[in-house]
Amino acid sequence: MNSPGATIIPASAKPQRNTCVCGNEDCRLLTVCFQSCDDFRGGFMSLPTTTGKLLVKLKEHKLKRTLIHINQYSLNKDHWPCSIDRRDRRTPPEQTGATTRSSNNNEDKDAPAIERSFIANHHFNPAILQTIVDQGKSSIDCMPVDLIKELGLIETREYTAADLFDGKVPKGMTSPVYVAVPSYKNARADYKMVADRWRMAKLLKELRQTRRGNSTLAPRGEDGILQPVEKRPRVKEDPLPGMHEDNIDDVVRAACFFADEADFYKAELKRMKDNFANSR
Repeated sequence: MNSPGATIIPASAKPQRNTCVCGNEDCRLLTVCFQSCDDFRGGFMSLPTTTGKLLVKLKEHKLKRTLIHINQYSLNKDHWPCSIDRRDRRTPPEQTGATTRSSNNNEDKDAPAIERSFIANHHFNPAILQTIVDQGKSSIDCMPVDLIKELGLIETREYTAADLFDGKVPKGMTSPVYVAVPSYKNARADYKMVADRWRMAKLLKELRQTRRGNSTLAPRGEDGILQPVEKRPRVKEDPLPGMHEDNIDDVVRAACFFADEADFYKAELKRMKDNFANSR
């Protein structure tokens, strides 16, 4: 219950119909499932570009570490599935600031100005994703060393010295920094808890509305199969069965679930108070 990914991370944008560069079918299904809960982990981040002049070394390092973590790395940079930005950001004298397409003669003139490659959000640690959401952002390139230490991601070896970058960093940050990498391996287990939480919250809402109807003993679904909590448009997977306010097993399960939640957060609050007292 104390997994950082056990709670829903609210998504502010509509679900995206993109494809993760990892190419894994389980990844695709996990994305669909998180989207069914309106969870941020159902979204995507753009992979960085390696062209231009702004923080190129940082972006190259982030892209390299990303590809290594998802086993897509190649020694040939031409094979890296990075985003491509064909815009010419130089401002000709006759213009007032608009960007134009690069004038490279060898370039396909019909190609889009920006061609993006994506990685699914659920590949990243949920504590980092929550930080992104709290800051009102949709992606992140790098993070302070203290944040990674505070989240305990060095002890779990999700972040190692190889993920550090010691070079030019965005304004307001101090080098070295950690680049954000897709090193999280527990997204599948997290979704199981998130799906339970979503369905139980829906059940409790129905209970509060004191709705009554015929009781049905719906199955809970197969533990080894990923299923969204609700049917999604243009998605073939069947949703998890719903929970019913007249099904005593469902009600007891929901009550026990949230009782365990309350116990965990009481213990967590006590730990935070103890840490604060000891730091004074």
